[in-house]
Amino acid sequence: VLLSRSRLKSTLDSLEKARSDLEKAKRAPPGAKPMNLPQLDREIREKEAQVQAQSETLRKLQDRFQRENSDLLQKLAQAERRASELDSELDRNRFETARLETKLAESEAALESLKLDYQAREQNLAATSPAGNGDRKALEGQLAQRESELQAQRTRISALEQEVAQVNREKQALETQAASGSAQKSKSLETVAAQLTATMNELKAARSGASDLEQEQDRLRAELRNRGSALAEKDAQLKAIKKKMNAYNQEVEQLRSELKVAKAAQPPAAPVTTAAADTGPRIEVIDPPLTLTRGIPTVKLRSAVASRPVTGSVHASAGIATFVINDRAEKVDDAGLFKADIPLTKKETPVNITVIDKRSAKASLDFLIISGESPAAPKPLPAGPGKIAGELNFGKYYALVIGNSRYAHSDLPSLDTPVSDAAAVAKILQDRYGFETTVLSNATRYDILTAMNKLRDKLTEKDNLLIFYAGHGELDKVNKRGQWLPVDAERNNTANWISTDAITDILNSISAKHILVIADSCYSGAMTRAALAQLEPNVSEELKMKWYNKMLENLSRTVLTSGGLEPVIDSGSSGHSIFAKVLIDALAANDEILSGQALFRMVSKKVRRAAERYGYEQSPQYGPIHHTDHEASDFFFVPKTLL
Repeated sequence: VLLSRSRLKSTLDSLEKARSDLEKAKRAPPGAKPMNLPQLDREIREKEAQVQAQSETLRKLQDRFQRENSDLLQKLAQAERRASELDSELDRNRFETARLETKLAESEAALESLKLDYQAREQNLAATSPAGNGDRKALEGQLAQRESELQAQRTRISALEQEVAQVNREKQALETQAASGSAQKSKSLETVAAQLTATMNELKAARSGASDLEQEQDRLRAELRNRGSALAEKDAQLKAIKKKMNAYNQEVEQLRSELKVAKAAQPPAAPVTTAAADTGPRIEVIDPPLTLTRGIPTVKLRSAVASRPVTGSVHASAGIATFVINDRAEKVDDAGLFKADIPLTKKETPVNITVIDKRSAKASLDFLIISGESPAAPKPLPAGPGKIAGELNFGKYYALVIGNSRYAHSDLPSLDTPVSDAAAVAKILQDRYGFETTVLSNATRYDILTAMNKLRDKLTEKDNLLIFYAGHGELDKVNKRGQWLPVDAERNNTANWISTDAITDILNSISAKHILVIADSCYSGAMTRAALAQLEPNVSEELKMKWYNKMLENLSRTVLTSGGLEPVIDSGSSGHSIFAKVLIDALAANDEILSGQALFRMVSKKVRRAAERYGYEQSPQYGPIHHTDHEASDFFFVPKTLL
């Protein structure tokens, strides 16, 4: 491009000189020395032809640069797609690794139990009958089968680790390619911008002598503007790629941490038989079996107990110098087995097992014991909230609970959990919070709108209304409007759909003081619009009273949704959807005045974490409903005991 520009400038100078000579010849006075006019005309035509040819050469060079730049963008797009594929592959590997590690721990515990049983029986086999020999052979067969299964699991885990290493290598290659492409793109665009600016200035200076180049100048200006826009767009694309790379790095680091925890909790692949092969002491927990999590391994108990025994073994070829559990010395028998009773004084009890051999080599294992709920009667409600609730008039509570599972048309598949979700939500609202509930199972559009209109005629400005909907949902992508799909709806026919705007219109005509919509459907997040005022934690009873009084003076129209503008998971948790199970548990565990905002905080993080285990991104939303008369208040759940 630089060489072509230089040649073009030289040709323009020659053309200008030839034209100047021609004008002088035409203006020469009679009697002056005649000039060869035909030759000057030929020179001018030749120069003009050269200008045209060199301009065409410059255009071709610029076209070639544009094609190369387009190729670079395609390579960057391919790198981005590959990064997305690697993200998905990492998620699958992470889930598979966690599953195999859990199965490995269970199999190790079962194998150890069989070994102990085998050792106990083997002592009595010397004087036994042929039937006893048969028992021994059966036990030996079981042990061999268990050891074969464990070896297969270890092989699978090794293969997964190799896949993760391969994914890391591909990630590093993508990072290098993206960085190289970014540097090359920026340098090339800066060079071309500088060259085009210089060319534009030269063409402007030569405009008076080459009118045909003015059009070329305008074209170059337009191209320069396009290149500037392309540069900004590519910068934005590179920023997006860098952002995804950072997220990718975080995922990889998280996966590495999980693998590290898995390896720490995994028993050794085979017993070490020589001192040279033993690199230090090792600890194995036989009972209880440990469950791998994103932090340290955990043991979840089904009920609340005062203590939990822990059984395991210690391997130390150099001999054990010190063995402690939670800083308390424990005994290890001649076979390396130990058993200790762990007191459980809290919901989560950390356990640390540490062994130091006689060579001062050290090994330790950490895990959590999580106590379950006590089977005793529910704890009494505190006096403080009761007093506050007794001095406030929250009004009557009504609920319309809708669960749609069985759809009439084949283009909308039936769902597993909405009907059971609705029944469980209605029960907890009625039994614990005193709601007057109306339950609709597999409701049509007519059923839903009729029930809402009946509530509109019944409720007063002192009442509270909760509407729960579980079923199919759709999103009008043009208008960004959510849709509830009754059981008589069709996917490609909106005649029986219920838009969130239609629901809002009905809510605006209801005189209730506080209204809360809870929607467990796809794309339900389209109903929310902004944040809410909320009570700060740890305030005095007097300030709580003032805040509740202020909230009861104003209207509230809020919505709690199971997700944003994305599909949500139908099942996955004990016969309920992930969102419904977390919601029901939160309402059942509550024993004080609970705002909608506080309920959202209780369920949001748990739903996101539960969805991640299935490879989904599901983020509940909470806020005022679009286009309603919301007045900076909130919805309140008050247990019947406090009223």
